[in-house]
Amino acid sequence: MMPNGSTETGKASDALRVMELSTAITRLSTARNQVLNRVAAPFGLTAVQVMALHHVSATPASTPSTLARSLEVDSASVTRLLDRLEKKGMIQRAAQERVDRTHDRRVIEIVLTERGNNAIRELKSHWHSALSQLMEAFKQSEIHGLLRLPELCNQDALHLALDCKPLSVTEPRP
Repeated sequence: MMPNGSTETGKASDALRVMELSTAITRLSTARNQVLNRVAAPFGLTAVQVMALHHVSATPASTPSTLARSLEVDSASVTRLLDRLEKKGMIQRAAQERVDRTHDRRVIEIVLTERGNNAIRELKSHWHSALSQLMEAFKQSEIHGLLRLPELCNQDALHLALDCKPLSVTEPRP
């Protein structure tokens, strides 16, 4: 037994549970992307492109950097994504005029075109239906537990100062 009362076996078990949880979240994300890809395909789009269009439609004054943070990708990936969406006529990039810097055109705002607005409007009903079918596979207590994950995975935990017990999806954390 370690001086703090924990055992190496307990730490190994905790680490294994975190890895299992991480794998489960990855599988859920993959399932979501597969559903969105099926819905998006008839529109000539991918799941990531649909998520980007949704972000732009829901976020006033979207910029490439806010989109990159939302999709959790790097700036080069967002540039390629926006190039594809612009080529399909779904978005436009416009230099954002600033009162304090009238000649500074570095800040780019992403806006949906009429075609992009029509696509996202039509896609929403399809993906809401498809994703609700995916959600039916979960119990309400499991959904509640999953929705609490961001709150539980605060910055302190991400610095590997994990002092928490193994997570239970069905039981509230003390």
